Amino acid sequence: MACATLQMDEPLAAVIFSGACERFPTLKIVLAETGIGWLPYMLERMDDTYRKFLDAEEYWRTHGGLQLTMPPSGYVRRQVWATFQTDHVGLRVVDLLGGDRVMWASDYPHPDSTWPESQQAIAGNFTGIPPRTARGILCENAKALYGL
Repeated sequence: MACATLQMDEPLAAVIFSGACERFPTLKIVLAETGIGWLPYMLERMDDTYRKFLDAEEYWRTHGGLQLTMPPSGYVRRQVWATFQTDHVGLRVVDLLGGDRVMWASDYPHPDSTWPESQQAIAGNFTGIPPRTARGILCENAKALYGL
């Protein structure tokens, strides 16, 4: 369970680099129960990889072309949301992801849920987070994403 959230890096990279988000720009992807602290590093790695392969014109000419028209982080910021339960590090770097792409979740009724201590989990996670950012993450982002 401790490593499960980190196992989303390869599926996320596969979806981005396959060109799926390029082909389907209205596709919405939610990384549920993945945490968010690892995402800024992953965006950096994907963008770095993209820049390196962008210069490989001969390779892409013989392999059908590069399927991306912008860096991977652009697709993530446009089409991907991520949820977390407890992620103190992630909340300290939420600006690198975009505060509108992050949502808090309790994971109720699963055994690793914050319930019945969800209020305490929220208080502990959001210490020092601006109220407007916290409201977005706790409520407004899910309302906007799901049209509630």
